[in-house]
Amino acid sequence: MNTLNARLTARALLAAAVWGLVTFAPAASAELSDGEAKKILKKNDCFKCHAIDKTKKGPSY
Repeated sequence: MNTLNARLTARALLAAAVWGLVTFAPAASAELSDGEAKKILKKNDCFKCHAIDKTKKGPSY
């Protein structure tokens, strides 16, 4: 019975996380312009592994 409770809890947490991403992510990302997004990516050294138009070590954006 304990395993069932753990699975239900995990599913509830996953459902809450998905709901939060679907609800809040589009609004948060819509507030950044392309220039602002590129500035953040450069600041965090994301372009060392990622590129906008091609695949490097990581997938392209």
